[in-house]
Amino acid sequence: MAITFQTQDLALNLRAGFTTASVHEIAVADFNGDGKVDIALAYFLYPLEDRAVPIRVLTGDGAGKFVDSTTALFGDQPPVTVHGRQIVVADFNKDGRGDAFFADHGYDAAPFPGARNALFLSSNAAGLVNATTRLPTLADYSHSAAAGDVDGDGDIDLYVGNYNGGTEEAPYVLLNDGAANFTLSRAGLPADLVAGQYNSPASLLFDADGDGDLDLLLTPNETQTQSARLLKNDGKGNFTALSSFAMPKNGESEAVIDAKAADINGDGKLDLVMTTVVDLFKPGTTQVWINDGHGGFANETAKRLPVQTTEDWYTRTQLVDINGDGYVDLLASNSHKQAVFLNDGAGRFVQLPAGWLNISQYDRLQAADVNGDGRADVIAWRGIWEGAEHITTHLSGDAGVSVSGGAAADALVGDARAETLSGQAGNDGLFGGAGDDTLNGGDGADILVGGAGADRIDGGADVDEARYGGLASEYAIGVTASGWTVSDARANPRDGADTLINVENLVFADKTISLGDATVGLAIASLLRVSAAAGAGGTLTADLTAKITAGALNPSAAIAEVVKAADQTTSVATLSYLFFTGKIPGQAGVDYLVSPTGANANNLNSIYYQCSSILRTATSISPSISARSAKAPPSSRPTTERSRSSTPPRKLTRRSSAGRPPTRRSTFLSTLASTTSPATAGTARTA
Repeated sequence: MAITFQTQDLALNLRAGFTTASVHEIAVADFNGDGKVDIALAYFLYPLEDRAVPIRVLTGDGAGKFVDSTTALFGDQPPVTVHGRQIVVADFNKDGRGDAFFADHGYDAAPFPGARNALFLSSNAAGLVNATTRLPTLADYSHSAAAGDVDGDGDIDLYVGNYNGGTEEAPYVLLNDGAANFTLSRAGLPADLVAGQYNSPASLLFDADGDGDLDLLLTPNETQTQSARLLKNDGKGNFTALSSFAMPKNGESEAVIDAKAADINGDGKLDLVMTTVVDLFKPGTTQVWINDGHGGFANETAKRLPVQTTEDWYTRTQLVDINGDGYVDLLASNSHKQAVFLNDGAGRFVQLPAGWLNISQYDRLQAADVNGDGRADVIAWRGIWEGAEHITTHLSGDAGVSVSGGAAADALVGDARAETLSGQAGNDGLFGGAGDDTLNGGDGADILVGGAGADRIDGGADVDEARYGGLASEYAIGVTASGWTVSDARANPRDGADTLINVENLVFADKTISLGDATVGLAIASLLRVSAAAGAGGTLTADLTAKITAGALNPSAAIAEVVKAADQTTSVATLSYLFFTGKIPGQAGVDYLVSPTGANANNLNSIYYQCSSILRTATSISPSISARSAKAPPSSRPTTERSRSSTPPRKLTRRSSAGRPPTRRSTFLSTLASTTSPATAGTARTA
């Protein structure tokens, strides 16, 4: 069924003395052990005050509704934060439930006094316990934290990313004994980090180099000229420099305030999504960094994320499979702007129109399966600036097997069933999912992602693109009487076998093939005796198409280039040898091989005509080669037959194409007849 969302809202009571409290962080887990998703909230006061605010824990009913259970769980002693910078959820005491560590940097203005971090643990007897006393009694200035088994002993440890080491508290590691008793240690950290020479607003523990140990990513601060640093773990909690990479600037020094790791492009390595910011009034960016498997990262934001043109910046990102297609999607938010980006299967993100998920008025987003149906739901928090504090749950559900959009840009998202998604007008995004789907783009420039299954994709009007997750060479591209076929030929295919009509561009992980250009490519493929995919994506096709479009080649010169290439291929070169040496078959064989008026419509001269006409057609519609007149693809590929006889050779004579009956034109050109005038027909070429 296609995916839709239903909302359930909870208005939270304002707490006496904390009417200006705002949520800075939201996290989810089963905190009370009932098997249902719960929510933890960390606050700060705005305008800023150096005053602690109690956290909140909302327990879920498993159907999308929540209730504030803070008092019931903690009594009058809940954990508190002055400015809760990050909530790290993990099972610290190994009881199978979620525990929560709260990194608190305290009052974020001079004199920057810091604050004590907080911790709560699950308990079989009490549900939840405020366990802050198990943490060091320090005035931490913690801007980040990360959880993972640092020393390889099977327990979940913590990295605490304090600012300003040396005179203030330096960053440190909390080593867990397995029962959530922590020991502070700086022994395994680099000396410059402990000395306060590197302040990092975000940190992340993940296996960057694929050796099974958790390495440490530290992101740069806006006040210093720094690069992101990656520290390699030796498996015992000793970190040494592995690599560094400079973050792009927007003309000013920027801080990377959030970093998440996941396999974005499906190659089995953990990639990075990071967000940058200067301040509340300067633009930042969301960046995608691809892992080479050895701890090196390349900035591929330009090819994987839509261009960000607004002054807004996202402070938080979450990498989660929103539509259940097996690919990691991106959920991004800040205090006044939110967005959902779906992964097209190749690690490229497509931003969905705002109307797909009504989250524009919310400040914080968190994805989780709230009602246990196996789908990702979205929890959204809305602050007191909208009149009251609200938690709204957007429950993912079934919209039916046939869904249509409207006049505006739509995002229609399917799942594992067979569905029909119709975009109608607007520049739509259609995601089929795992079933045998039908995607109808309608008017507008649409993005069409069939996903797994045998899908039928109709782009409709305008210039549309179908997207695939693998390399172009991993797909078989063919032509039918009415369109194109694209089949995933990988050993473990993820995209299925699709039939396409009215689609101008095929977008693969490594290249884009224009099906307008592929019309030229098919003629070349026929003459060179190669596959349609090789013709459409070949260097010669790309070169000739570019030169024709730019006006650097006229049709005759382009045809000469194709013929020259043809003479270098085995089968056609053999025919050329027979023609030019006089060692040829008899009369009937000659007519079969080269006569444009003979019984064989797909002979050598006919292929020449086809190439000539198609190249001329491509010239006539350049530079808008993807215009509607070129949408219909050719209906078949010609084949060249060879025969021999013992009849003595004769000299070939040059013939004119003027008398060639129109019915002899190959069906290869039938769908292009309306765009090719008789005056552009080529002249028969014989040796």
